Amino acid sequence: MTARLPLIAMTAGCLLLSGCGRFFHRRDNPPRPCRDGGPAYSLPPQNIPDGPPPIGPVPRTGGVDPVPRTGGVELLTPEPMRPGAKSDYFAPPESAPPPKASETINPDPPVTKSFKPAPAPAPAAFGIAGFARVKDGVSTGLRPEIEGLDWLRSKDYKTVVFLRTPAEDNTTDQRQAEKRDLKFVSWEVTPEGLNKFFIEEFNRVIGDTGGRPVFVYSKDGNTAAAVWYLHLRTAEFLTHEEARLRVAQLGLTDEQSPYFKAAVNLPLQ
Repeated sequence: MTARLPLIAMTAGCLLLSGCGRFFHRRDNPPRPCRDGGPAYSLPPQNIPDGPPPIGPVPRTGGVDPVPRTGGVELLTPEPMRPGAKSDYFAPPESAPPPKASETINPDPPVTKSFKPAPAPAPAAFGIAGFARVKDGVSTGLRPEIEGLDWLRSKDYKTVVFLRTPAEDNTTDQRQAEKRDLKFVSWEVTPEGLNKFFIEEFNRVIGDTGGRPVFVYSKDGNTAAAVWYLHLRTAEFLTHEEARLRVAQLGLTDEQSPYFKAAVNLPLQ
């Protein structure tokens, strides 16, 4: 047993001398690899910039968009969600349940712009050509036939006014009107006779509400057009253009007649 002790000591010394050199290397020498082939140490990462991270956008490298940096703080993008996963951050708001049939609110009615109602159309007159309503209780047209006088009587007309030329007779018209209890008024009208005194008398008869409804007529419409033009200028205070258009709406459009020219040229001041 005493003879074996030196042999054991020599064997232990050889094992220690042939062991991994990393336990006995010097600080100024690089370590040697171990016999098993594994790395003796890890290499440091490459291309790490010195100092704090840059502020602002980082240049693109390798075709991959870098992570933007703001104020030296790196912004991390959230990880992609797994298919079928739900997120509490982007959950849509709960929608209110549909109202019941008894709770349905009726929509507001459409808003319509206010407008003035159109003038009421003149009723169909039997036996009166060119019948038109001038205003409430006042109408005009051409000379009525017998059926026209009967129609005026059935509509409770009280007065008829005949605007005639010097060549026209009013005897038959007066007899037929008075036969139907219609007040008959006849004026002889000439271009020279269209003056302020005449138009004032005409306006007085038309403005008498006790004699309405009143119907004014002439044979060809020329005399009536001139008289209505002066009435609209003096009683309704319309301008020349307004009165001219209103007379045209009544169907009296012959502005080249001597009657209408005399009415337009009459000084009203």
